[in-house]
Amino acid sequence: MAEVVIPVGYGNAVIVWNNSARADPITTTLGYSTAGSGIDAIANANAIQAAAVSISGSPSMAAPASMTTDFQLTSVHVYERRVAGPLIRGDSTGAATIGTITASANTMILSSTVRVSKRTGFVGRQFRGRMYAPFTRLEADVSTAGVILASPLTTIQATWSKFLANLLAFPINPVLLHTDGVTTPTPITSFFVQTVVGTQRRRLH
Repeated sequence: MAEVVIPVGYGNAVIVWNNSARADPITTTLGYSTAGSGIDAIANANAIQAAAVSISGSPSMAAPASMTTDFQLTSVHVYERRVAGPLIRGDSTGAATIGTITASANTMILSSTVRVSKRTGFVGRQFRGRMYAPFTRLEADVSTAGVILASPLTTIQATWSKFLANLLAFPINPVLLHTDGVTTPTPITSFFVQTVVGTQRRRLH
């Protein structure tokens, strides 16, 4: 798969979770515009981490109430191109956030993911993106067919909608980055949680 291009005025964030049963981290990525954002890459990394773990109003997607106790969101690393030239890296400085849902033998296997569609205001395959985030809740929230049950799905969707609202409030404006080096990054208008969990094979070993 081709790598996305980060043009001048944009960045790409790597959101990092850890699980007590795994030595290696679990990550997903999100593009964003640096226009109107924080004063530097570190400020933006901190803002994205804060947006993910916030409990203000309602829990975000990596707030304590959104994760089992064996999960934690540890950090965010961003790569920005504010001017022509090499990328600038910024690492979040906030403490890790640990889940509060009681972990048990019935937690999901770590290869399970929440499939989150990045929706834009345009049609066509190149204007659709997706993220594979770890499924940080309990196995009981998913049917034997891999379908997230109705009530947990509503809850999970609300946490991702809250994440987007938190980002925009900072403001961090998320975008869909492209691989062709020509198409301008496309603003993301919503995150949509798919009903069927995904599987990341590289997390099986």
